[in-house]
Amino acid sequence: MQSNIVYQLNCSSCPATYIGETTRQIYRRLKEHGAPQPLVPTPEERVRRSASIAEKAKAKTANISFLPNSSNDENGDTTGSTKIDEQALLDIKSAVHRHMHETNHIIDWENWSILTKDRHSYRLCVRESLAIAKCQPSLNVTTRSVLLLI
Repeated sequence: MQSNIVYQLNCSSCPATYIGETTRQIYRRLKEHGAPQPLVPTPEERVRRSASIAEKAKAKTANISFLPNSSNDENGDTTGSTKIDEQALLDIKSAVHRHMHETNHIIDWENWSILTKDRHSYRLCVRESLAIAKCQPSLNVTTRSVLLLI
């Protein structure tokens, strides 16, 4: 499993890209971005959790995986469901995940790429900032991890 990397994700439906860094295993980070569960390997011999912790984790990912559908109530009012949809969008912290839900686009989870690696977390942030400055990915909300004085 890859860790301590700067990576790039691409949208399959449009030219949007995202550049990020992680010191953790990439599959854990991709899961936070909304990657489908089969993509994220979790070998049972390595993962030892009690049943309650596993259920809590499953419930948590189920809550962020899909937004509730808006539907009219008896009077045709959609304001209650719209508030739920807006709150669900606010709860999504990943720009990649938000892009998928706002546009109904599909991220190419199988073909993400490693741009660079570094064992030191500060240098990894510098490398991410340089990659963002060079490529100017459209999905990145932040333009850098660390201030670059050039």
